Amino acid sequence: MKERKISNIINYIILFAITITLSTHFYISFAEENKESSFSIKAIYSSNIKPEEGDIFEITYAVNGDTSGDSATIKVDTSTFANKYLDVNLPEGEYCVLDLKYLGNNQKIIEEGYGIETYFNADTNGGGLLYLAIGQIETESLEKTYADVKIFDAQHDEQGNFVKYDVASDGEPEKWENGEMPELPKAENYSEEETESDTEISNDATTEETTEKTTEENKKDKKDKEDEPNTTRNTIVLIIVIGFCILTVILYIKKKKEEREK
Repeated sequence: MKERKISNIINYIILFAITITLSTHFYISFAEENKESSFSIKAIYSSNIKPEEGDIFEITYAVNGDTSGDSATIKVDTSTFANKYLDVNLPEGEYCVLDLKYLGNNQKIIEEGYGIETYFNADTNGGGLLYLAIGQIETESLEKTYADVKIFDAQHDEQGNFVKYDVASDGEPEKWENGEMPELPKAENYSEEETESDTEISNDATTEETTEKTTEENKKDKKDKEDEPNTTRNTIVLIIVIGFCILTVILYIKKKKEEREK
């Protein structure tokens, strides 16, 4: 009789485990099939630029590798999600940024420029992340962090590609022939200029240090964002397992109590 009761308990546990496993499988499958694909935009302002209402950017993009010439645009007001994420629904696939335009009136952004990653993904896990850098510090960080980016400022062309310029004798910008800056003659009386140069070097060093720090933060931030879907799924599974364990213990205690009452 005792062995029969133990056998019944084991059968209950096995049946419950099978039910939980199948339910979990169908739930996850259903959720993935009905979940819209998306990606996230993160607008990062340089520390010296204050977000202003109407900081609107227009992102022109296309399916990566598509030769049809079709493209689409996304308009976002980055002041509404400064240094945060904005989730955007988009069909699953790989995309390429063709152009980025600033349509606002923030003078600091116009002066210092902005940039964006060239490629991004949209998927049902929502792990795709597209960085939009605003201001000199963040655009420099973007260039150091990622190989394919588009920067729009005085040092880049209309396509966002880096171009080196020199000033010709007529005052017009001219591309350096060998890609290197020509050596400039030294002034005889340079004490005042030297002081100004030292100040510039100090400022450049500070900017570079800030950029390097931001670069490391952006790398970590992107990795954390990409890991979020897996973390969510693991949490769901863990909750189900814990619930199963608790229910098993309750069933066992209930059966023991019934045995004692008999």
